[in-house]
Amino acid sequence: MPAFEFFDYAVEPETGVIYVSHGPDSLIYRYDRDYNLIGRFGLEPQGTDRSYTRGFEKEPYVAFREDIKHVGANTGLYYDPTDRILFRTTMTDFPTGRTILQGYRGDDMIMEQEMPAYFKMLGRYGDRYYGVRFKPAEDEDNLYFNLYSFRLK
Repeated sequence: MPAFEFFDYAVEPETGVIYVSHGPDSLIYRYDRDYNLIGRFGLEPQGTDRSYTRGFEKEPYVAFREDIKHVGANTGLYYDPTDRILFRTTMTDFPTGRTILQGYRGDDMIMEQEMPAYFKMLGRYGDRYYGVRFKPAEDEDNLYFNLYSFRLK
C-alpha cells in the first residue's frame, strides 16, 4: 500500500516507551528505548474500512485516488503524561472527514468518541485538550480553521 505508508509516533517521557501508529494498520506498536518491539495493542476504530489496494497492481497515485474515496486511516498519536493516556485519531471517511478519537491507558481502550470533521489532536494545556480542523472550512470569501477544546470526565 505505497500511498498509505505514513505513520505517527508519540513518546512516553517517564519511561522512554515509543508508540507508533501506521496509517493502514489497526494496531499500535510499543517499542522500548532501544527500538525493540515490546508489544502491540489497539482496537479497530468504529466504522473504518481498510480494504486498500495492495501492492503495485495499479500505479500508486491511481490506487490512492480510488482508495481515498472509501478507506480510512490512522492520522495521529498524542501521549498525555499527566493523565497517562495515549490518544489516536483515525479518519474513517476522507470525503466527509469523519474522525474517531480513541484513548488508551496501557493496553486498555478507555474511550472512543466521534470528533468534529477533519479533527487533529494538538495537545493539552491546563485541564483541557485541544485540537484543530486541519482541513479548513470555507465559504465564498473565507477559510476557517476551527480550534476545539474539551475535557475528559
